[in-house]
Amino acid sequence: MIDDPKDFYFDVYKDDLGLPVPFGRIQWKGTDVCMDVYCVCGASSHIDTDFFYFFTCWACKQNFAVGEMVTLIPLTAGQSEYVVKNHVGFKEHAPEEGEHT
Repeated sequence: MIDDPKDFYFDVYKDDLGLPVPFGRIQWKGTDVCMDVYCVCGASSHIDTDFFYFFTCWACKQNFAVGEMVTLIPLTAGQSEYVVKNHVGFKEHAPEEGEHT
């Protein structure tokens, strides 16, 4: 049994921390999420909810922790131009002093 929250966090998310660069990390703050989920059993579902930290597959009843890692996909110049013209554009964030670089 895991009693220490730090041990729980590491045990659950240890396989979610090793993605190659580039990647992003979601910092869940209990806000709304809209997500398609795909289980290893082949079932899929669409989720519109808040506080989506854990998930049970409706088909096989497997329990999951919702990971924090997001893949960042490099875009070509043409794809980038499309984003600027047809979407909200890009978010650029330079770290403030004391933040990770």
